[in-house]
Amino acid sequence: MASDSIQFYKIDSGTDLVAVAEVPLFRGVYLRGWYIYERDGKVTVLPPHKTYRDPASGEDRIWSLLQFESKETERRWLEKVEEEYLRWARRGAASLADLEGQISE
Repeated sequence: MASDSIQFYKIDSGTDLVAVAEVPLFRGVYLRGWYIYERDGKVTVLPPHKTYRDPASGEDRIWSLLQFESKETERRWLEKVEEEYLRWARRGAASLADLEGQISE
């Protein structure tokens, strides 16, 4: 993983989705779209993905946009994002609305 910090943005969605993350892949290259969900105190991180409805079964399916080298590599990335999110959340989080306000000023 790159040495730059992971950036998080609070989402006030009224759902389990609480934040999105922008993760540095290498110097100057960031991957947006990591979703952080929280329910009953349990945090779940999903890497960038698309959700689609399977036409045969009618079930919602998730298709990851990333191909990890191994399950271990995937686990390390997800744990890193979760750990950083928990530290960020304890410090207090800026929302996207706050950022938009700063940008328009």
